[in-house]
Parts: sequence; structure tokens; C-alpha cells
Amino acid sequence: MLYLIAHLAVDCYTLRLTVPPVSVPPSLENRGYRPESVAGLVTIEMQRMGALANVTIPHEEISGASESRLDIRIPGQDITYHAVLDFLKQMTHRADVAVRIDIAEKEGSALVAHLRVEGGPFDGRQDKVEAGPDTAEIDAFIKEVGTTAMRLAQPNVLASHLVKEAEDNHCSGAGCDLNFSKAERIYDEVLRLPMGRSGAQAQAIAQATAQAGKADILIIRGRFEDARELSKEGAARFGESAALHQINAVALEHNGHRDEAIRELRAGVRRSDATAETWRVYGDVLIHAWYESGDPKRYEDAIKAFKSAHEAEPRFADNLHDWGEALLSNGKLDEAVAKFSSAVSVSGDRHGPSRIGWSIALYCKGDVKGARVELDRASRINGSNDDIARVLAAMSKGVRGVRPGGIVPVGDMADGGPGADDSTADDPALLAQTANGSVHPAAYYRRCAQGMLRARSVGTSKFQS
Repeated sequence: MLYLIAHLAVDCYTLRLTVPPVSVPPSLENRGYRPESVAGLVTIEMQRMGALANVTIPHEEISGASESRLDIRIPGQDITYHAVLDFLKQMTHRADVAVRIDIAEKEGSALVAHLRVEGGPFDGRQDKVEAGPDTAEIDAFIKEVGTTAMRLAQPNVLASHLVKEAEDNHCSGAGCDLNFSKAERIYDEVLRLPMGRSGAQAQAIAQATAQAGKADILIIRGRFEDARELSKEGAARFGESAALHQINAVALEHNGHRDEAIRELRAGVRRSDATAETWRVYGDVLIHAWYESGDPKRYEDAIKAFKSAHEAEPRFADNLHDWGEALLSNGKLDEAVAKFSSAVSVSGDRHGPSRIGWSIALYCKGDVKGARVELDRASRINGSNDDIARVLAAMSKGVRGVRPGGIVPVGDMADGGPGADDSTADDPALLAQTANGSVHPAAYYRRCAQGMLRARSVGTSKFQS
């Protein structure tokens, strides 16, 4: 009984999105596309896009219809588990979302899928997808149905997927603009939804998230003042939100107002709608402040912020990565590798930046061969890009550490001052292992890591990814 109560508590709290068995015409079913299998294929496509999006965006968990139901009866009662769960969700106003899909055959054997969302902030949204009779087009048709289902039921997640896809592929120019334009159109659809619908509070959060998403694209394009104006418009229309505080803070930092950015983010993380992303960005800005000022309190607060983000969303790869970079930049190489490894794991080995961070940690420990292996793995994930090329070049040139003025050779890092000891300048392994007293290993690790991170980011606006 305790097991059932625990399950009920978790399932009642978890909002789910399901695709019930799809109504299909006989011609499609005769080709092996049965109602349950088509629903499964649509669900898989939706899950794929959701996995590549920002996991901190408020959304329902996408699951197969059979996954979300325990087919058991309550002991001593003539009722099923899911009947009790449905009742509890209705009482707590946490009803699940369903995307109903009916596929019909038109003249000439062409197919048309009618989609409708039931429940959640996007209740009642509907659209259709059409396809020709060619059997070879059926799988592409079903994938398009999955994309349309995402656009109707989880539009902010789909838009985030498009933005992250562009960023992860390190595209430029027209390649990025195509994805960004698609994402902006999706955000605009959300913002045009009439207010006062069922689930008004959830819809207001979704619309504020869409406004923040549009502002985030402006930030990626370097239009920081435009992003600030958009966040102010969002606050005026939807009220304050953690997402809008976050956008405003990022723009403030890029314009040189870091203390204001920290105050803005501090206000954001105190809100009830703060997400793991709000905490992650707060940690990033605090780390930037520590890196420039050396104030240990900034570093401690940043680590606490990353921990809070992790508690809110344990499978948030970007947070694990940034947490790893914070540890790396302070010379805590083994702890950094643990975070990078976790980021790689939870992302299904799709997080190239963590492979690069892992590489830097290995290099600074003296494992040059292992470092190059990690860079090669990073290139397999995201392809060759400028970050990888810069780190590889820095390794080849023997970059070791950093002073406030920039990258310096390892001999210039010694506590005795510039040029105090060049005996190990070309061999990080020797420097890490030696006890000659010229450079403490912990100081070397810290300065080596900071030097490599600087080398990676030369010519970009970032220190943290």
C-alpha cells in the first residue's frame, strides 16, 4: 500500500503529455501502421525534439499512453489505479494533456491528419498535416505529424529545440537564421493566443517564456538593448517572471553592468517560477564576477547556484557543464571531470562543450594524449569548430596559464614572478608532478585551466559556455 501511495504522489505531481492510439484508415493499417504503432512513432519524434531542447522550460513529460498507466486495482476496492489518479489530478487541477490525432484518406489515396490538443495551457489548439499516397512518404508524414503535435502542445519546447540545434551545430549566417526564424514564428504564435483561456496562469507563464525566448534569440544575435526592451515589454504585459529577469540580466552583463545583472538574477531566483535555467545563469554571472575580482564569496555563491539548479533539474546537461567549468577554472580538475562526465551522460553523449572541458582538465593534469582523444570525441559530436581549433592550437603552442592581462607561458606563473622557473615550461606533466616548489600544483592547475579557457574563447564574447 505504501508503494501505491508513493506512486500516486509522484504521478499526481508529474504532468504528462500522451498521444492516444491514432485513428487510421484501413489502407494505412493494411500497410502495418496500426493505431498504437502510429501513436508510438509520433511520441518518439516528440521525445526526440524534447530531449534536444532546454529541459528547464515548463512542460509536460512526454510519455507513451501505456507508460503513464499502471494497470492495477486498488486492494479491496473495485476501482483502478488510474481512476484514482485521474480523480486526484482533477481535484488538484493538474490534468494531463493529450494530443488527439485522426488520420483520414482523401481522394486519390492522399492522407490528412487532424490534430487537436486536450488539456493544459494550449487546450483546443488544432491543425492538420497532409501527405501524398506514396508509401515511401508515410514515415516522413508521421514525423511531420510529430513536429506539428509539438508546435501545438509544447511550442516553447519546439522553439528551444530549433535554437539549440543551431547553436550546437555552430552554424552561421543563413543556416542559423533559418532555425531562428522558425523559432520566432513559433514564439509569436504563443504570444498571439487570446488571454483568459482555461489554465490562464499556466498560459501566462508560457507566454512570458515565449517572450523571453524571443529576447534570447536577440541576445544570441548580439542585440542586447533590443533584448532588454523586449523583456520590459514582457514584464508590462505578463507581469514579472524569472525568465524575463534572466534575459534582462544577461543583457545588462554584456553591456558591462554586472552588479546590476547579479541583482536582477537574485530577484529572479527568489521567485516561485524560477527554474534550473535561472539558477544556472545566476551561477554563470557570479563566476564571471569572481574571475575578474577574485572575490571568493562570488565563487562560493556561484557553486551554490549550480547546486540549486541541479536540485531543480538533475538531468540538466548545460548546468552540469557550467558547474564543471567553474570547478575547472578554480583548478579542481577531478571534480570538474566528474561534472563534465555527468553532462555527457545525461545528454546521451551529445554535449560537445563538456568533452572540450574534459580535454582541458586532462591536459592540465599532464595527460596530453587523453586530452586529444576528448577533443576528437567533441568533434564527432558537433563537428570541427572554432572552440576545438583554438584549444588544439593552445595545446600545440604550450599555453599554460593566465594573468589579468592575458595568456602567459608557464614560467611566468611561478610565485616568484615572471620567468622564475622555465624548467618545465614545455611539459605540463612534469610541472604537475614536480615538487621543486616553483609553482604549487593547485596554482598551476588553476592558471593552466584559466589559460586554456581563455584560449578557447579568444575572439568570442564568452568565458563560460
